[in-house]
Amino acid sequence: MKKVVVSLLLAVGACAHENGAISYQEYLQEWVGMPEPSVYDSWGTPASVWNVDEETKVITYISTENRPINGNTDPYNGVGVDENGIPQENFGEQLWDDQNTNYYCKTSFTITNGEVVNFNFNGDDCVLPEK
Repeated sequence: MKKVVVSLLLAVGACAHENGAISYQEYLQEWVGMPEPSVYDSWGTPASVWNVDEETKVITYISTENRPINGNTDPYNGVGVDENGIPQENFGEQLWDDQNTNYYCKTSFTITNGEVVNFNFNGDDCVLPEK
């Protein structure tokens, strides 16, 4: 039943995105309240897991691409992200050579007692997953 709910949630999110009606933040908000296994089923193995205490952990996913996915690669005005995902002051200049450009997104979910209770993200290419 949980997989059906997750599949339905993802399908609704994808349809809304096609119409331009949902942002990455709104997409992540839909994960709040979902069971932890659903995150793994959809997102896969996280890049890191940080156990805060016995009930709480933060799971983090990192994506890097050598091309922008789906749009805006500078959502944070005045800040760029270098190839290691480190924020750098950016006043319109290019931080690195086009041949080595990586676009980056780090997404974390806070899990408490087996349920997503919060999320955060940063990077220059945090967009909805492509179909």
